[in-house]
Amino acid sequence: MAASLIKIVTSTSIREFTPASVIKIEYQVGANKLDIVLQGLIVVTLQLQSSTEALIKLGQLETAMNSGTGIVTINETPTVTTTTVAPTTTTTTLGEAPH
Repeated sequence: MAASLIKIVTSTSIREFTPASVIKIEYQVGANKLDIVLQGLIVVTLQLQSSTEALIKLGQLETAMNSGTGIVTINETPTVTTTTVAPTTTTTTLGEAPH
C-alpha cells in the first residue's frame, strides 16, 4: 500500500501529491537531481548535493510509493546519517610490584 500523500520540501517550496498522480520519476545515473513528473505534466525537481543523495531520495520515494503509510515527507536537504559507536572497555590487570 502506498502513502496517502507525499510531501516534497525544498528550500523554496512545498509540493504535495498522491502516489497515484505520479506518471514517472526520472533519474540519470550519476546525476544529482530527481524529476518527478505528475499528471498534467507538472514536474517537481529535487536538486540535491550529490548523486549519492539523489539515490537516497529515490529510495525514499520508492518506499513511499510502494509501502509508505500516511503522509510521507521528503526533504531536499541532505539525509542525516547516524553512526553508532559502541563504548570500548579497558581492562587493567594489576600484578605484584617487582621486589
